[in-house]
Amino acid sequence: MDAETALGLGLVSRIVPQEELEDAATQLAAVMCRKNPLGLRLTKEAINLNLDAAGLESALEVENRNQALCFTTLRYEGQSPVTR
Repeated sequence: MDAETALGLGLVSRIVPQEELEDAATQLAAVMCRKNPLGLRLTKEAINLNLDAAGLESALEVENRNQALCFTTLRYEGQSPVTR
């Protein structure tokens, strides 16, 4: 599969020339480092679990659990999810 097909199918979010790849990856990593570490961890876990999910209901259960965990963490830290 070529890059344009992968982009059209939504398997990648963007295409960059080879010579710009390291800069683009560094910029993306910098954005991710500013995010909630728990949210990133749970997102990665959900992606991995959903590769083998039995169906939409299983996937939604994982997402519901992750949302509850993140919301609880924000409340525990005294932050409002609306201000994030």
